[in-house]
Amino acid sequence: MAGTLHWFSDPLTLKDTSPREVKSMPPLNFGYVWRDRGEHRRYGTVMALFTPTLPNEGPQAFSDAWKALKPALDAVGYSWTSVIEREGIQPCWWRIPDLAPIDVPALQARVDGAIAAEVAHRERKERDREERWSREVGLHAERAAPIRSALERVVAEHPWQLGRKLGEARQLLAEAEWGEWACRYGERYLGNAAGNAERARERLARPWLAQWYARAEDPDVIAAAHEACRVLSALDSDWASTRNSEGWSQATCWGGHLLSDMEHLDRGQAAHALALLFGHRLQLDDALAIRCFGEAPVRKAPRRARFAAGPLLAAAGS
Repeated sequence: MAGTLHWFSDPLTLKDTSPREVKSMPPLNFGYVWRDRGEHRRYGTVMALFTPTLPNEGPQAFSDAWKALKPALDAVGYSWTSVIEREGIQPCWWRIPDLAPIDVPALQARVDGAIAAEVAHRERKERDREERWSREVGLHAERAAPIRSALERVVAEHPWQLGRKLGEARQLLAEAEWGEWACRYGERYLGNAAGNAERARERLARPWLAQWYARAEDPDVIAAAHEACRVLSALDSDWASTRNSEGWSQATCWGGHLLSDMEHLDRGQAAHALALLFGHRLQLDDALAIRCFGEAPVRKAPRRARFAAGPLLAAAGS
């Protein structure tokens, strides 16, 4: 809020402060409807206080005038106050006792001139900002195009590579124009995605376990493992960011999604897939689990009630 704020240390209320609608009680209303707030103490003197009905929704005019004409406005009773509890700081007008007559037309002319100057200043600053932004967008247009295109492909085809940054990347792509900041963040997201994909490939390049490699000799097992990877990836909408027993875990997320993205798996890749899938087999239906592992997983029976129902509950359930 423009201008210097006045804070008062003695907000003693002396009379009834119930709000009453009073239009234009101050000499200048600045577009507000003012309320009589009763009498309060200011600088050791008791005087009537008026505040706007809706100070936070009022015009910018008061702040503009106060910024340029603080001494003149303060001299005739205008200021800022926090006397009214729970309403924060707001414009105010104090009816100063024995104040000399105010030349209202002259004061209005000065206020109008100050407000017009502040409005022109803001408009000039906004035009300058828009011109600077246009120059920045033009300067980085050639750089931004391939970054945006590459990021769009990652978001559309391999969103798992962005992990928890996926939402931020989508917000960036929603921006119509890119400047220096957007290009930097776009490059950062692409670098993160490339790093995640490379780490996933490194994990899949490690030696596979013999038991899974032996099972992956069967082409139907390879196809089943690939299908199961895609089932889990479809469930993994949060990229393993929360523990919800759906989709991949943080340890298997990158590898599982990378295997899902492949057009087909070879025997070694299928062996890695089976190793990843084994810890998530309860999420597979029995038929798919049997194709992958030769048997359905043992599923826990529903937990029974710990205590038997009492006579009242038993009667209610009968």
